[in-house]
This record gives sequence, structure tokens and C-alpha cells, in this order.
Amino acid sequence: MKRERCREAAAPAVEWGEQEATVKVRDLLTVEPITSDPDTPVIEARQLMVGKHIRHLLVMDGPKAPRHRRRPRHPAQPSVAGRDPRDAAVLMLDHRIGALPVVDGGVLVGIISETDLLRAFVKTA
Repeated sequence: MKRERCREAAAPAVEWGEQEATVKVRDLLTVEPITSDPDTPVIEARQLMVGKHIRHLLVMDGPKAPRHRRRPRHPAQPSVAGRDPRDAAVLMLDHRIGALPVVDGGVLVGIISETDLLRAFVKTA
């Protein structure tokens, strides 16, 4: 059985209440995410993740934009900073990833994860 894409699924949309029109990804993201550079050995990157209690490590290609995530199979994503959080959730579900780097104007401004989205959902439920 082929897995349905999130956009095509029959599940009801999440109700974000009165904040629906105003909440954007940039309001929910984690600022100043922990990053690494491409030359960091994998074991060192893993130790950093364990030490900082994080599940997502952005590998930076210079000070501005992420090169790729820990698992480079993920496709590059368009900027989601000014978008509805549901758009970020759809991208994560469709590509089976747990977080997205948030780049605005070519500069990394943060990371949005499943946890950030769940936290927002719980606050508005």
C-alpha cells in the first residue's frame, strides 16, 4: 500500500484558534540552533548532540546557510519563516523529517522541529 501524501490525506486540518491568521513559523522556531561544520567528524557531531540533548544538528556551509542535515537524503526546502506552521508540518510529514532549517534572506534564523509544532498546538488546544 502506497503511503498517502499529507496534502492528499483526508485528516481534518488542525484548528489554531484565533491565532490562526497571525502565527508564523518564525514565531515558533528555536533561535540560535546548535550547528556544526562539514569537517566535523561524525563521532564528534554525535557527542555534541548527546551533550546538548538535541536530535537535529545543522551542518553549516559557512556562517549563513545550512549545507545539509545529519542525514543528507533530505531535500533542500524553501524558506518557511513567514509561512503558516501547517506548511512546515506538511513538508516534514511529506518528506518524513523531524525538523527544518529556517532561512530568511539567505541567513539561518533558526530551526523548527516537530516539538516546536506540538508545543504550539498544546498551547492553543
